[in-house]
Amino acid sequence: MDGDLRSPRTLERIALVFRALGDPGRLKVLCALGPGEMSVGAVAALALLPQASVSRHLRALREAGIVGRRRAGAQVFYRLADARLTNLCQQVARTLAAAQSLNISPRQAAALFPRDGTAARPRKGSAAATRAGGPRRLR
Repeated sequence: MDGDLRSPRTLERIALVFRALGDPGRLKVLCALGPGEMSVGAVAALALLPQASVSRHLRALREAGIVGRRRAGAQVFYRLADARLTNLCQQVARTLAAAQSLNISPRQAAALFPRDGTAARPRKGSAAATRAGGPRRLR
């Protein structure tokens, strides 16, 4: 993938990844794999999902290139292909939590909490500034 967001190939690859991440069960599996390589049974135990469901989710995640696998005799061990996907999920969760706690939209929360971790300051007198405890403008 070349990283050019104007490239149809890049956009199709991104869409494939987001489709694979669009299932709550797959996200549970992804989070369970965060600590490192493990068997299907270990993932199922951590994700609190039936082993058959975990196998199905792992197959979809592998086909999307999100997880890799290693065979050791009769066992197969799975791992995240790129740990940055876990960071992406954590960033989305933080944005949603911030939006909920401030009673603002996720889009407004994303502007307040950019991906580099620095907190942007809301414009003076804006609704977000008022909810975040900022100064209130009198009319």
